[in-house]
Amino acid sequence: MIARWWFTAALAALACLAQEPAAPFVEWLSEVQRLEAQHRAGRGDMLEEARALSSAVSRWLLQNPGMRTPPSRTPPDELHDLREWIEQLIRLNPSGPFHLGRIEVRVTAEAPAVPGAYVVSGGEIAAHNLATLTSALSLAPGITITRVGARNEGVVYLRGFDMRQTPVYFDGMPVSVPFDGYADLDRFLTHDVAEVHIARGFSSTLYGPNTLGGAINLVSRQPVEKVHGDVETGYESGRAFHGLASLGARMRKFYIQSSGGWLERDFFPLPGAFQSSALQPGRRRSNSDRRDGRGHFKLGITPRAGDEYAFGYLKQNARKGQPPYAGGDASVRIRYWRWPEWGKDSFYHIANKTLGPAAHLRLRLYYDTFHNRLDSFDDARYSTQTRSTSFISLHDDHSWGGRLEFATSAPARHLLKTSLALKDDTHREHNLGEPQRRFRARTLSMGLEDSIRLGSQTQALLGFSADRMDVLQAQNFQQGVVSPFPTGGLWALNPQAGLVHTLSEADRLRLTFARKTRLPTLKDRYSYRIGRSLPNPDLEAEQARHLEAGYSRSVGAGTLLDAAVFYAAISGLLQEFAVGPQLFQYRNLGRVTHAGFELAARTGRLRPATLHAHYTYLHRKNVSLPSIPLIQTPRHTVAGQGLVSLRGGVRLAGDIRLEAGRWDLSESGRYLKLGGFAVVSANATFPLERRLELQAGARNLTDRHYYLDEGFPEEGRSLYLNLRYRF
Repeated sequence: MIARWWFTAALAALACLAQEPAAPFVEWLSEVQRLEAQHRAGRGDMLEEARALSSAVSRWLLQNPGMRTPPSRTPPDELHDLREWIEQLIRLNPSGPFHLGRIEVRVTAEAPAVPGAYVVSGGEIAAHNLATLTSALSLAPGITITRVGARNEGVVYLRGFDMRQTPVYFDGMPVSVPFDGYADLDRFLTHDVAEVHIARGFSSTLYGPNTLGGAINLVSRQPVEKVHGDVETGYESGRAFHGLASLGARMRKFYIQSSGGWLERDFFPLPGAFQSSALQPGRRRSNSDRRDGRGHFKLGITPRAGDEYAFGYLKQNARKGQPPYAGGDASVRIRYWRWPEWGKDSFYHIANKTLGPAAHLRLRLYYDTFHNRLDSFDDARYSTQTRSTSFISLHDDHSWGGRLEFATSAPARHLLKTSLALKDDTHREHNLGEPQRRFRARTLSMGLEDSIRLGSQTQALLGFSADRMDVLQAQNFQQGVVSPFPTGGLWALNPQAGLVHTLSEADRLRLTFARKTRLPTLKDRYSYRIGRSLPNPDLEAEQARHLEAGYSRSVGAGTLLDAAVFYAAISGLLQEFAVGPQLFQYRNLGRVTHAGFELAARTGRLRPATLHAHYTYLHRKNVSLPSIPLIQTPRHTVAGQGLVSLRGGVRLAGDIRLEAGRWDLSESGRYLKLGGFAVVSANATFPLERRLELQAGARNLTDRHYYLDEGFPEEGRSLYLNLRYRF
């Protein structure tokens, strides 16, 4: 319903829209037109410059393998043919990333925004039919996909750092839930995502606080052509249906982009090797239904070159079941939970104002609301709530804030950026029949960055941020009485530095250091965790010191290689401290190290195929408590993806992910080792006519039986069929 509403509203809003293409296509088109003008003026042979531009386009396409390309994927070298090829590429890809949604730290135009950062393109996500952010992030090195089985939430670890330590942003604005700092990534559909930026360890200070392990930024789509749109519908195993629609267009002075999507599923199928039991009879996973809807509307005004004002509204609604524990541990208390309400509304404004040829001012403002309801039932009938363990829990949150950024390249060899951010969070909670409790915190962050060109081949990045969090209100509830918790404030200081050295046109070295912090969440400080924990208002910030050395190499125009060695020393990590039988308290006791390396390669030289593979070795050591393993991160991870374009427009896509075993903390509080696994997925896309295509595929093609959380089996083989129409 949400997608239909947004699609109808977008159609009504569009009447006569048109404007020139946007970056990166506009940059290529402008460059080739400039070269043509110079050639017509008799200023020399432009063949060498045309070949350099063709090579740059090829490298960009290699990094974005999901892009639709003309029949010849490799751009020609001749100027006239190259211009026609780029124009055809624009027609095939009428939307690009929303550039104001990015958080950038640039040294030169050729250097990456953040050394060691990784970008997953929306085209790649669509090619592999990855409907949620959880699955889309699996394409990036350093990412471990996992699941909080007891809450049916999709989450990730980034080089061993969990979601509280690696915040998620949408167009540069935080989206995590204020109370616990988590975001259920399964609730984020990907149909309106143009790029996902993943900063590992070293990240821009402009993001603000709590980037202990890095940052993940979803960048929305932005129209490129006059008018464009796409519609998709599909069916998947488990009686699953989905529908997507988007519409966007440009005028000379403004643009509009709207999209909507919904996904609903009655159950997910279990693998054939799963042994049925009283807790989980049959192969239809009990209580695993879901209903997700997401709508996004954005209006942008571009009064003159360099100035832009965007207004957006993002709405998410969901309801989901909680599959019960289905393992063999008799001591686990079975939860019969459902979330009948999960909703998030976000209003935002991003403004960019140029201040002469060498400076700009950027303002981000947002207001975000979140509400959910959790129903705990007596048994698997999900109909009665008479036992003491049954309840209805209600959460009602809102956040508001903004960030002001100033950047200038006026000083010779420098690009200076400063930022000032404010975030105000309010959380309200209560069980039905109880008085409501209120929590409020305010966070202020100041950032400074300087990108310095030390010579023709060396650039340096210096950064510093200071974060201050103040708890303004926190309420306790015991024995029917609401009373105040102690409140207070914390400071966190974060210096960082990086060095990028170009050995040759194809080789680049990087070295980075970053000291990062995470301020404890309201839940860390004040939650009783259903009677299992004592609050601790005096918690301090977690701290991490990151070191990374990396090397990247371009082999011709068709292959990219990257290698990185990283080390992180974490202190003050929150760990459970036993204070009584079945009772703990979070304290800053932990000292942990994360060490490892990553290897990544992408090539398009095996025409007509584009292949991408990466390997991550991660060794985490619990220095303070060596006998307790660190959970949810395998020692070895190998992943690969492939895209093949055949004659007639047929495209094949496949991916494989192999993981060594991982440690897990079970529902009964036991540490156990889960087995490794390999999961293969594949699909084929067939053009039915110029704008209509059919996609058929399978997830977990081999029907592998595996776990990411003990007692909560993952999905078995699932078949799907999608129909897409673009105009």
